Amino acid sequence: VQSARPWEPHTDEGRANTSARGAKEIQAQIKYCESADEILELIAEHEDQLDHIHCVTAAYRLAKIVQRERRERKGNRQTKSTAKDIAGDRRFEILKLAVEKQISKLDSWATANLLYSFALMGCKPGFSLLDALTGHAFSLGNLLLTVDVANIMWAFGQLSYKPHATIIEGLWGAAIENMPQSDGRAVSGLVASAQKLGHKPSISSLVTIVDHLLSIWEEISPREMATIFISMVRLGYKPHDELLLHMDAKLLDSFDGFSNRDITLYLNGLRLTRNRPSAQCLQKILTRKFEQDGQSKSKDRDVAEIKRLMKLFDPK
Repeated sequence: VQSARPWEPHTDEGRANTSARGAKEIQAQIKYCESADEILELIAEHEDQLDHIHCVTAAYRLAKIVQRERRERKGNRQTKSTAKDIAGDRRFEILKLAVEKQISKLDSWATANLLYSFALMGCKPGFSLLDALTGHAFSLGNLLLTVDVANIMWAFGQLSYKPHATIIEGLWGAAIENMPQSDGRAVSGLVASAQKLGHKPSISSLVTIVDHLLSIWEEISPREMATIFISMVRLGYKPHDELLLHMDAKLLDSFDGFSNRDITLYLNGLRLTRNRPSAQCLQKILTRKFEQDGQSKSKDRDVAEIKRLMKLFDPK
């Protein structure tokens, strides 16, 4: 018979391994939660063990659950909002306090992800935490990728939070510095969010964006092209001939990929800069049947707007 192993005191290494296993288990449990209540219960249960990774994961999972339920609830006004329940829950306060304690450990992705998650779930974390997260983001400087800044600025807009202009300028500068690493989605999110925040970037920074855009033009989708163009115009950019030719060619080559909304944004960008599509583009647009179906107000508005703009460009 094997004798029982004698008791030995825990070493620092043993405690560290146990702690690491516990942290991984909490992380795994958060990932597999299917409801906001499950996540909040885990947060309350492990309040003293929450680290910055747990905080980011929990906030993101909550945001995706709220987003999913919002889509399922669409059109049903009788269903209660999950976001309102979360915002008033004591366990959500535990999460916010844990975030505040862990801010110094957050990298650029985690910082942007937290702000994005709070905005996506529609739960304002309070100005104290917003100020702290924003200040930390600013301190990260050029460690912030363009997509990080895009998500941060989008969150500011959704949360009706507008930091000092110096902060916005610093974040914008980091995005421009890292522009060569950015894809069309990141650029689209950046300029659209900056425009909605009322930021007034330098023309030189807008030129940098366009130069990069042209270098990855084949990768740019119709929606990204349309969103970037109208946002850049509203930010004060005047398109040069090369960009206009590229956009004209993309519309002709990928016309089926352009939604009515994309065409509306593109035509409005041309109108605002006193440019016009080529005759071939006008003809291509005229080949599509634009009919209002009465089912979607936004889609019907796009159809009406396209018809109005086409009369401006081609009054015949």
